[in-house]
Amino acid sequence: MSITKPRLSFWQIINMNVGFFGIQYSFGLQQSAVNPIYDMLGASPDEIPLLNLAGPMTGLLVQPIIGALSDKTWSPRFGRRKPYFFIGAIMCSLALFLYPFSSSLWMAAGLLWILDAGNNTAMEPYRAFVADKLDVSQQPTGFQAQSFFTGFGQTLGNLSLFIFPMIFVGTTGKLPTWVYASFFWVPCAASPPFGGVPAPHQRYPLLKKSWYILLSTTARMRIPWYKCSRRLLLLFLFHCSSE
Repeated sequence: MSITKPRLSFWQIINMNVGFFGIQYSFGLQQSAVNPIYDMLGASPDEIPLLNLAGPMTGLLVQPIIGALSDKTWSPRFGRRKPYFFIGAIMCSLALFLYPFSSSLWMAAGLLWILDAGNNTAMEPYRAFVADKLDVSQQPTGFQAQSFFTGFGQTLGNLSLFIFPMIFVGTTGKLPTWVYASFFWVPCAASPPFGGVPAPHQRYPLLKKSWYILLSTTARMRIPWYKCSRRLLLLFLFHCSSE
């Protein structure tokens, strides 16, 4: 017996996937900012590969385990995916907040393991959330929105190493001030939808915040905002043509 799922509006689908921006921004920081931090903390070049084992190891172990557990978990109040969103988001936020305060290599490496485990705990159920919430006819739009925020988050995560040093100068403790800015703002930028898909009257503050982030970032880069939002426009056109 097939279950008919309610159709969501285009903006509800977009809002449902904004959390991927935060997750992938965090992954972008791991790929671009962690090694310079290791270097600033005195790591030798032959230690860098060992210190970076957190990414592949947590992806290998955490994602399949959490994915299988979330398929079999059911909470009358939170459903089967949201408890993992919540746990993963808490782990990521704490690790991102504490990471710039790393005073030694072992502390930075330990926080990277926690950050990676949190990212993978939130991401794997999040991928399945689209299939859970959307009707088959809307799933392509949902997965395209997911892909957009994945690329957008990764891109800004890497660009932050270029943009923030021009804005935040000087040092704080052992690390440059821009490192703190890069790690502090992402927990507030986006979060998985713990309460489900927002109603139309609840979703606009988050969309306005996302729009503000797009405009402010492109203004700093001196790039027209419409070039950075081209993929979002194509996604919108795809949605309109499929209606």
